[in-house]
Amino acid sequence: MSQDPETHRDLGVPVLKDRKIVGIITRKDMLRKSEETQLGLLMSPNPVTIHPDTLLGEAATLILKHRVRRLPWKRTDPVGSSRWPT
Repeated sequence: MSQDPETHRDLGVPVLKDRKIVGIITRKDMLRKSEETQLGLLMSPNPVTIHPDTLLGEAATLILKHRVRRLPWKRTDPVGSSRWPT
């Protein structure tokens, strides 16, 4: 994968706490809050997420409804808690 930031300028990076998605950091976040050094204050909290089996139409609806550009996906453990994939 290319490391050129111009090639991947729209990527978002999930922020995890105890393997749970608690936020996402985007290029826009970094530019808007360039002096910030704490992830918790830099990230956009509580991102809209999907599961691997989410249908394309459902994902498109979420993107339009929440006005987001990316949807991190998460899996569900057998006990029902949402976790970032390992």
